Amino acid sequence: MCKKCFCSIVPPNVLSGLSKDGSEASKLALADLASLKLKREATLAGITKQAIVKGNTNRYVYDCQNSWQLRKELVRKEGEGPVADQQVNKVYEISGFMKDYLMNTFGYDSLDNNGMDLIFSVHYQDNYPNAFWDGDEMVFGDGDGKELIGFANSIDVIAHELMHGITQFTANLQYYGQPGALNEHFSDVFGTVIKQRLLKQTPSEADWLIGNDIIGPAFPGEALRSMKAPGSANIYDNQPDHMDNYYNGPKDNQGVHINSGIPNKAFYLATIQLGLDVTEKVWFQTLKKLWAIANFNDMVEKILEVTSDMIKNNEIPKNSLAIIEDAFSQVGLKADKLSLNYQIEISGGILPVNKVLEGEISDHELIRYVERNKMTDLTNPLLRDGQAYKFNLKTNKLKKEFTVDESSLDDHLKKIIDIAQKSNAL
Repeated sequence: MCKKCFCSIVPPNVLSGLSKDGSEASKLALADLASLKLKREATLAGITKQAIVKGNTNRYVYDCQNSWQLRKELVRKEGEGPVADQQVNKVYEISGFMKDYLMNTFGYDSLDNNGMDLIFSVHYQDNYPNAFWDGDEMVFGDGDGKELIGFANSIDVIAHELMHGITQFTANLQYYGQPGALNEHFSDVFGTVIKQRLLKQTPSEADWLIGNDIIGPAFPGEALRSMKAPGSANIYDNQPDHMDNYYNGPKDNQGVHINSGIPNKAFYLATIQLGLDVTEKVWFQTLKKLWAIANFNDMVEKILEVTSDMIKNNEIPKNSLAIIEDAFSQVGLKADKLSLNYQIEISGGILPVNKVLEGEISDHELIRYVERNKMTDLTNPLLRDGQAYKFNLKTNKLKKEFTVDESSLDDHLKKIIDIAQKSNAL
């Protein structure tokens, strides 16, 4: 488990900026970070020793009563009706929507895919301006009523913190540098996905803002982050939207909230063209294929790999690969190793491998295509009767020539296609 991960919705630079402007609540929240990280380490150490038990995804909402004590008073549990506290009801209802979404869309059961109970604590501390996932539960402050307000009232904040739990039990992305930025990225992605699904919005109708519902009247901006326009949400927002402006400094655990703006923008660009039905599935399946120290390039390779497999299985449109690859290219992340925009030059003809992999050219048609482009290579004494097929496989990083005789043509074609499919090994 990610022992350095303390996953909060408000970035340290925003809390720092508010502190400089005189916010006492933000000062206390910043001072609280170190102790909360230690608590999370202890929590995760205990979780790793527990046996996996199949649960029923029951929801439990506790009221901290503005104290430091988590799970102080249970105020609503699974199956019970609404209570007077609307923040309690909001957490209960939104988490219920998300657990149903996970099961119905991905066949995924709660945060750990084993029906883990969902634990929430609201009204944490007095005027606490943050919300966080601490390893086994979601915690929400009320804000100071000036800059930041009611964290448990926000759809994307609740979904964002729940998603940190899913990331912990899947890729377990460590919370520093690029793995940490991906951790934040996936939480922002499914924060906005759940918001759009619950509000029944199309991508073009959505605001693509994270945390705009917790913004108080004195906050200098409209949201915590913008996936559509990273760096524009508030005066402290220093998110880049391109690798040219990547943050390399030590702050924010080496930029976990900062650099997440880069893949966030790519998700926005892809979704605007493809819709959530495509991108939500691609991104979720990709998360399950990542690992603790996966970086941006690793994610791009896996996303394109997942996309290619889904196209092959007729799960998503055939143009998905080109659109997603272009979205990442627009933010400076190019898939050097995995791109199906390959071409095989056969004699004087050109065969686009992506057309074969997407099923637009059948195996039989492929053989016929090669037959029509047969060439004679009299300089190769190993080839029977001088009849040969010459191939040039070109990728972004590889140029490789193959020459083969008729007797091994079928096997050779399979080898070329296999190389293209497994191109992350090139």
